[in-house]
Formats: sequence, structure tokens, C-alpha cells
Amino acid sequence: MNTREKHRILILGGSGTVGSAVAEVFAESGKFEVHSVSRRSTSDIKGVFSHCIDLHASSLVNDLPKIEFDYIVDCAQPRYNAEDMDDFGIDHIKNIEAVYSARTKRLIYTSGVWVYGSQSGSSVISEESPLAPLDYAKPRIPILEYLRESSYPWVQLCLPSIVYGSVGPFQGILRSAYQNDLVSIDDERVLWSVVERCDLATAYLSIIERCLSGPVYCIAEPRAVSVVEFFDSIGQALNRPVSRKSREELSKIQSREDLEVSFASQPVDSSLIVKDANWIPKHSYLKDFQKFIKKDELNQSAHTTPASAPR
Repeated sequence: MNTREKHRILILGGSGTVGSAVAEVFAESGKFEVHSVSRRSTSDIKGVFSHCIDLHASSLVNDLPKIEFDYIVDCAQPRYNAEDMDDFGIDHIKNIEAVYSARTKRLIYTSGVWVYGSQSGSSVISEESPLAPLDYAKPRIPILEYLRESSYPWVQLCLPSIVYGSVGPFQGILRSAYQNDLVSIDDERVLWSVVERCDLATAYLSIIERCLSGPVYCIAEPRAVSVVEFFDSIGQALNRPVSRKSREELSKIQSREDLEVSFASQPVDSSLIVKDANWIPKHSYLKDFQKFIKKDELNQSAHTTPASAPR
């Protein structure tokens, strides 16, 4: 297939945990000319054009190649500070809009599941759930309201509580576990929805190729995992004990925002994207999670060099 016959897609945050997987999936499909933008580093994925650009600079549209994109996917996910309610997020969206052209068929914005639902633990989050953000997620609400008023063809992808896989923040949890005690909350009713990063990437592809209704899709594996089970599985794979602490105990060692996230129950109904875009996750937390842990443990062992003997 000639490159000119391919759809052009722009992936913002293409070197991150999610963005790099998305860029790789689109490149491997053979149907897209993939352009990846990141301010940290460029991508070394085969078939991906990399651009090292500050995603939030007002000059973004001028720094990009002078070409039109059929699709734009925003995988850049800064962690907003609840006390810093500025226009940073809106400016980021306006930058994306500036890249939009008459050729653009769809733009995908990613948001976290913690901006939806009752946060009570009793309800399942779906595309119809009301906006009810945790404190740390409140800065996203003006962004979502801005998108709703936009005339552009936006699809919002609601990511689950945990995106796991062979790279990313999850590895930070593992590496911390090698050095520190594993601590879990003591409440098995608290559920987190999960998805493997490559499965998440195929969700982006499915939405662009096949989605019909939108404008919001919730992404998650069918079964939510209790936070207790989440940490117990890490402890079992590493042969490390896991201590459980109550909310009161954790409040002494966690920030208010982290404590809020720890005890937020987030089961997700992902049936709409399964039905609408024919997306089926290939991985399963229960079956594959320990494989990633063991793989990371082997990598850690391979990169550990013995101390030099004293002279």
C-alpha cells in the first residue's frame, strides 16, 4: 500500500505507556501513516514518524509537519493538581483543535474513570453515568464540558482504574515492592477496573475503524478486580507478604488525594464498545497479570550487577 493511500493519524503523547502501544498497533495495522508527538522523547517504533514537540506549547500547530490528519488521538495524560485550577487543560484541547482540518474525521480524547459515577462503590460506571469527579479529577470537568460544546467529531475514551502491562506506572509498583513492604487497603468491596495496555490500544483502533454511536466509550475488562486481590496477586508472584491497613491507618501515610483514589470503587460496564465497535480484550488480568510480574522480575535480575569485590 502506498503511503499516500493510508489514513494519516496524529498521536499526542506517543512515547508514553498508552501512547506507545497505540502508535505500535496503528503502525502494525498497515492502514495508517502514523505520526507520534511527545515532548520527552521520540518513538523508535517501526513505521512511526516521530516529532519531539512540547504538546502544550501554543506553537504546536506550527511545529508539526504541514500536513492534514484524518484522525487525532490524545494519549497525553498529565496529572492535574486539584489546587491548581488554571486553563492548562483547555489550552491543550485548543491546541488539538488548531490541528483539526476539513479532512479530520475523528478526534479521540482520553479521560479517567474517576470523573464519573457515584463513587459509592455500589453502582457500575457506564457511558450514561453522571460526572462526579474525585477531588484530584475535578480539573477535567471544564475540559469535558468544553468538548461537549464543540462542533468537532469528538469521541471520549474513558480509561479504567488501572492500565497494566510490560511498561508504565505499574512497573513502578513492582519495583517499589522489591524494596518496600506491600501495603493494601483492608476492604475487599473496593473494586478497580483494569485493561492491558495493548488491549487498550486495540480499542482506539476499533473506535476509529468501526464505532457508530459514541460519543463516550468506557474501556475495561469484563471483571473488576478488588484492590485487595490486586496487591495480593503481586505479593504472591513476588513471594512477598502483603499487609492490609484500614482507611484510618492509611490516612497517616497517604495524601488526601491518594487516599481518595485508594478507596474509590470503580467497576465499569464496557459492553457498549464490545457491541458497537466489536472490541474484545485478548488479555485477562487473572490469566496474564502474573506473567508481566514474572517478566519484570526476570528483567530486574538480569540488570542487577554484583558488587565489586574489595581490593
